[in-house]
Amino acid sequence: MARWLSPWVRFRGAAARFGELPGLLRETPDLSTDAGRSRDRYRKAAFSSAASLLSWGLQIVLSLVTIPLTIRYLGESRYGLWITITAAIGFLPFADLGIGTGLQNKLAECHGKDDRTRPRQLVTTALATLTGFCLLLIAMAFFLAPHLPLDQWIKIENDPVAQQELLPTFQAVMLALALGFPMGAVRRMCNSQQIGYLAHFWMASGRFLSLVLLLVVIYFNASLPVLVLAMMAPPLLMMGLGAGVTLWRTRPWLRPAWNGFRLGALAAVLHVGTRALVVEVGWLIVLTAAPPLLLANRFDVSEATPYGTTHRLIAISGLILATVTQSLWPAYTEAIARGDAAWARRTLGRTLKLSLVVQCAVFLAVLLLGKPVIRLWATEVAEPTWGMLLAINGFFLVAAVDACFYTMLMAMSRFRAMILGLVLFGGPAVGLAFVFADTLGPAGIAAVVLLGGQGGRFLLSALDVRRALRDPALFPAGSLPSSQAPR
Repeated sequence: MARWLSPWVRFRGAAARFGELPGLLRETPDLSTDAGRSRDRYRKAAFSSAASLLSWGLQIVLSLVTIPLTIRYLGESRYGLWITITAAIGFLPFADLGIGTGLQNKLAECHGKDDRTRPRQLVTTALATLTGFCLLLIAMAFFLAPHLPLDQWIKIENDPVAQQELLPTFQAVMLALALGFPMGAVRRMCNSQQIGYLAHFWMASGRFLSLVLLLVVIYFNASLPVLVLAMMAPPLLMMGLGAGVTLWRTRPWLRPAWNGFRLGALAAVLHVGTRALVVEVGWLIVLTAAPPLLLANRFDVSEATPYGTTHRLIAISGLILATVTQSLWPAYTEAIARGDAAWARRTLGRTLKLSLVVQCAVFLAVLLLGKPVIRLWATEVAEPTWGMLLAINGFFLVAAVDACFYTMLMAMSRFRAMILGLVLFGGPAVGLAFVFADTLGPAGIAAVVLLGGQGGRFLLSALDVRRALRDPALFPAGSLPSSQAPR
């Protein structure tokens, strides 16, 4: 009898904890105790998650408007061109030698140790280096890009306008992505202090501005490169400038200083960041850039349209769950720096259950309604085949659970399992899809790359998290079990 009642008891307990959320958000916890710090982490994570969800909610609403508008305005080939170029070089803001990730982890460690001396050196060094990367990428857009054989990499048939806009669109995307280097560092600083909601607020403002600019672009019948800048640049600029000014006014120890650059600080950030670079960029290439590039290269650029539209639709749920899990990243780092192992274990278990339940519900809903919704939303041109729909839908189911392990491993600066997964699963999956593209077809390419790569990473990451939880150096044997730990 007790076994049958157990799920109901757990549900009532979860509902009771959810009912405590309004009071948790209003209170100011006592940070001198483990229980107070635990509640403060959940409080800040709830604020960051709520702000991020509102920001992404605005993006979803705007996407419902902007995607059909841009498809109808640009046409199938020009819209597919934008999707393909963005996927091809969208990893560039992450190619910062991992400085953003290293900065976030190091600042979170300083926060956990109550160190307010070193952060200024870390911030100054990181911002100076990332600004240099930004200027380098802008120079490459104007002096290197014109000499690249872009027309050989991306096939464009029967659309002379798209052929003429290929190079300018490539340069516009590079310019917009270059802003991601310094502006992204501001987001990392906010995250390290567990106030990511500040960056999300300003990013939401930038997305609204993008919608206004899109309408202006359409009204004046501007070119695709102008549309790209109008859609991609405002959120980055608003987030970096708005959140940066607010952050530095309230936390002066994070302000950059003219004499704050230190090679030692750069080395400390790079020690974490270089390994994070391999993980972030490598998996971004495999799971984000490779599928549409393979479709455009082996078939036609128009094949990227149903893939990109379906991916964006199902990604809505993934973004919501990622918002919740990744808001806990700096909290994990800070908790481990303080030796609060019980909180980290307990929180991981809760996020795993939440992600599995939510994404299973989304999986079933997409199976039932995915094709007609896409057909009505973005016209029949964007409607995927059943194989494509199942491949992308299954990918997001696995990715939702894997995101919980990914967040904890990144917070602990443990990258070995994810790099091994890239070598054993990610790279081979892309290679197989390229070699057997004609046999697999568009849906088969998506299935092999997305499910093969993500499934392998999920397996190795889960095993590494299990190993880390048993590591006495990170999680001492004397730490409280979850049943005794403060909530």
